[in-house]
Amino acid sequence: MNLREKYRPTTIGELVDCEAFVDAASQWSMDNCPSNLLFVGPPGVGKTSAAIALAKDMLGEFFDPMNFIVTNASDERGIDYVRELKRISKQKALGVNRRIIFLDEADSFTAPAQKALKQIMEDSHNSAIFILAANDISPIHSAIRDRCLTFEFRPIGDDSAVERLVYIIREEGKPLDWCTGVEPLIRICNGSLRSAIDIIERLPEKAGALLAH
Repeated sequence: MNLREKYRPTTIGELVDCEAFVDAASQWSMDNCPSNLLFVGPPGVGKTSAAIALAKDMLGEFFDPMNFIVTNASDERGIDYVRELKRISKQKALGVNRRIIFLDEADSFTAPAQKALKQIMEDSHNSAIFILAANDISPIHSAIRDRCLTFEFRPIGDDSAVERLVYIIREEGKPLDWCTGVEPLIRICNGSLRSAIDIIERLPEKAGALLAH
């Protein structure tokens, strides 16, 4: 397991610097969660983590690949895949009344696929919760946007990012003098905590002297 997955937030309460989403999501259950959510923001700012945390909190003991379906729309952009989503969305969830379908990089869907997706979202609100994640909202058709509750995710604040990276460095037994370099590392990564964690994981201890200075 890479460090990104090892230290990924597992509950809504562990998410940081996305207060609007946390405030809303902490009030939801499987019964009252909006059927269609759209998370928008640059890569590495927590969209996927938010989707996973929400699914784990709401599904509880029924958090399972059958109930939380993850797909990357950049790999499956076309109409044929969306038709497969229609079949999935109609299937009965296991132990809960709705399954959660997470569509990452949804801004990569073709126009015909988005048209079909809109219809599926309308028809399956009783059986599925759709979470769409996009780096850029502009390619998302207005008909889909209108059907989604949208949350904007921004790069994590410097203080929160530094705190998290220092925690990881200490937990992983990395040289403690690396802690002095995490603030400029975050700036180099344009606020992407994901990228910063990846660099720390790959950095040999000898090369880490550069980070310490």
